[in-house]
Amino acid sequence: MFFSGQATAKSLFVPLFLIFWTFFWGKAGFELMGRLLWNLFGEEQLRIDEHFVSIRRSVFGQGKSKLYRASHIERWRVDCQSPRFNQLGPREVTCLAFDYGADTIRFGVGIKEAEARSILRKIIEHFPAYKDKSAF
Repeated sequence: MFFSGQATAKSLFVPLFLIFWTFFWGKAGFELMGRLLWNLFGEEQLRIDEHFVSIRRSVFGQGKSKLYRASHIERWRVDCQSPRFNQLGPREVTCLAFDYGADTIRFGVGIKEAEARSILRKIIEHFPAYKDKSAF
């Protein structure tokens, strides 16, 4: 069978369906692999001083750091949320949060509420400037 140059909706359905099918299954596979690596080897680091808060999430030492200016941080709190769901299932539970402008920054993946309270207490103890900015 030779291609005559005229494509119909029927003739394009199978190739387009296979392209989309492969793309979305591949994307889901990569997301699932990323979650598996995070659960096995992921690390979250919190660095705090009087001027900045840095949160780094990494797997095998590779990751991103986000830097937050202390003057824009408001309302440190323990806020353990139930997992939110997406296409692949529940996301991680985070227990610590603060407001940064119009955003809420959540961190402390996998820690319990009692641990989160202890961490927040130590942050306020070591950095008194954050005491006025906490809901503790």
